Amino acid sequence: MNSQSVKNVQATLTGNRIESAASSLDRFAVAFEDGSGLILSAVIEDGEFAIACELVEDKQSLPALAEAVCTVDWQWIAGSSVASIEPGGEAVKFRLDPAGPLVVGLGAWEGKPFLSFRPYQPARI
Repeated sequence: MNSQSVKNVQATLTGNRIESAASSLDRFAVAFEDGSGLILSAVIEDGEFAIACELVEDKQSLPALAEAVCTVDWQWIAGSSVASIEPGGEAVKFRLDPAGPLVVGLGAWEGKPFLSFRPYQPARI
C-alpha cells in the first residue's frame, strides 16, 4: 500500500463504521458513517504493480463504480467497524467487526493490474 502514510490510514480507519462499498476491476471504494471514504486502486508505480490508497474527507467525492464482469454485493460489510488493517505490497487485509476478514489482493491480466477480494460474500455457516 502506498500513496498515503500507512500509520495515517490505520489510525484514520480503525473504529470507523462502514456505510457502503462498491468495486470495479481496479478500484474499491468504501464510504464510512462519519462522512469520510477510502479508495483502493490497482496501479502501476515505478514499473511495479501496487495498491494505491486514498483517504477522502467527503464520501460524496468517492467514484461511482460499476463492475464490468460481475457485480459484488457489498451489503454484507455495511455496519461493520474496521477493527484493524494490515497493508502490504500485494494485499490489504481488513479485520471487520462483525463481518470478519476481508483481503483486497492485487493481480495482473494482460499486463494490467486488478483487485481481487477474499471473500467477496459473507461466509456461510
